[in-house]
Amino acid sequence: MTAIHTGMRKGEVLGLRWNDIDLTTGKISIVQSLIYEEEGYLFGDLKNSSSRRLITIHDSLVHDLKKYKSYQNEIKLFTGKEYTDLGLLFCKENGEPIHPRTLTAFFNSI
Repeated sequence: MTAIHTGMRKGEVLGLRWNDIDLTTGKISIVQSLIYEEEGYLFGDLKNSSSRRLITIHDSLVHDLKKYKSYQNEIKLFTGKEYTDLGLLFCKENGEPIHPRTLTAFFNSI
């Protein structure tokens, strides 16, 4: 829903961290992108300087993100030390980044 509501690129969605979101004001700061290369996952710059932006999100998405954050916090408690906390909004259940092809496959399925 975040990608649909905001128009963010795949790497931007996967690189989004909780500290990039202000759930009180309903704003998302786009500041980085996640890419996967031979070395592994890298957080990097956006395509160009105009890609850095502040997006206002609808109250319904704020509500959904609050629920999702609560769910993610439960997973962190359950997983304990096995959770790799990179502060990512969208990640695997162990906290590690999601491979961009996984997101592409998900979008293709819907």
